[in-house]
Amino acid sequence: MGSFMKRSGENGMKAIAALAIVGLLAACTGNGAGEKKEAANGSKKDGGASQQTDISAKQEPVTLTFFEPSSGQSKQLFMEQYGNAIEKKFPNVKTNFVHITPKDGGGYVLLPDLLAAGTHIDVVFASIGAIHSRFIDYQLQSDITDLITKYKFDMSRLDDTAVGLMKEIAGGGIYGLPVTNNPSVLVYNRDLFDKFGVPYPKDGMTWDETYDIAKKMTRTDGGVNYRGFVTSFSHIALMNQLSANFVDRATFKPLLSTDDKWKKHADNLVRFFQIPGNEAKGTNLAQMNKWFIEERIAAMYATQVWLSPSDPLNTVNWDLASLPEYGDLRGVGSQPYPTYFNITNMAKGTARDTAFQVIAWLTSDEYQMAKSKEGVLPMVKSPEIRAAFGANMPFLKGRNVKALMPAKPAAASVWTKYTPVANVAMLEQLDKVLQGQIDVNAALRQATEVVEKKVAEDKAK
Repeated sequence: MGSFMKRSGENGMKAIAALAIVGLLAACTGNGAGEKKEAANGSKKDGGASQQTDISAKQEPVTLTFFEPSSGQSKQLFMEQYGNAIEKKFPNVKTNFVHITPKDGGGYVLLPDLLAAGTHIDVVFASIGAIHSRFIDYQLQSDITDLITKYKFDMSRLDDTAVGLMKEIAGGGIYGLPVTNNPSVLVYNRDLFDKFGVPYPKDGMTWDETYDIAKKMTRTDGGVNYRGFVTSFSHIALMNQLSANFVDRATFKPLLSTDDKWKKHADNLVRFFQIPGNEAKGTNLAQMNKWFIEERIAAMYATQVWLSPSDPLNTVNWDLASLPEYGDLRGVGSQPYPTYFNITNMAKGTARDTAFQVIAWLTSDEYQMAKSKEGVLPMVKSPEIRAAFGANMPFLKGRNVKALMPAKPAAASVWTKYTPVANVAMLEQLDKVLQGQIDVNAALRQATEVVEKKVAEDKAK
């Protein structure tokens, strides 16, 4: 899985969005509508994979090209995560991998460059944040409802919210299947809590209780200014427990200044950075990472994590607690943040069928159990597979990994091509709030104006 620190690359908001390097917050253009078809549920044989393995084994050799829209991915990592397992399970399948790469002299070879060069892509795998900007915006989508029916694939095995998100994006169809998940959680530094004799954070805390702990942990000791709380403003917004929508699904009208949930969300996070000694000049993610990981002066970090034995996070004596809850939404955790494997409209005939058989197998109990044991969050409902999370990863022993799998995830917000645009606009204005230039109400109004302008510009085109 990717690095905890990779998020600073994904969300270095303005620069990364401008370069269109990473899918989470890149600017979006395009149309995500799909055919309105309902996927039929079928046999539960082979953990939902149905007859795919037997059929695939009889097919002629097929090369499938996978594209991942991150500059941080590599061929080696792809093979370790997916390619080796696919080729072992499907001896007739050879996997090819392409991704965003640096250009000589600066800049990056982006998806438009690849398409202009005639690069063939069968499968795009990307997080929910990249579905529009790295897939639909380039008109690569294809409804696979017919394949779901043909192979009697059982959609009911998969996380309902993740499936619902895809159906909403695809206008009732299905472009891809969810394979992994990365919700938000509260990470904390055990050494700092031990140092100051404060009890560790625990599952089920409210945001108010977390705020009280943050005040206790924000202090100066030995000339060092310790911070009680930092956060990834971006991830907490995109996976907000209030299920607030950035824009209206039908009209793309921004809702930041009209839906009171956004003020509640912003007020909740901003107050942490108004604690004397815990101030910040902005929402910069790299700075939050630095305080928690490099300098180890932040006690708690509300964010999205990728767990890996080589991750820089492991330089900290860390543990997890569930994402703090709103007092009037007890038990409601982070929204899911699924990664989907989507079959493109370039895949034809045998390659298209084989691609479906492969991505269906990636959701099978066999594969999901193996990856769950390796610390990859599953997207199937199976209690046994969820309970096995991290079993083969010694570095996770004794850590509260169940915090990553809330019993009641928040209902998913609507995702459109303007969701990342609105998120970036809000973050830019919250920078001004943290600097004392404007208040939250003004920030949400000004962010709304930015999104309205972008929508109007697109309509004019």
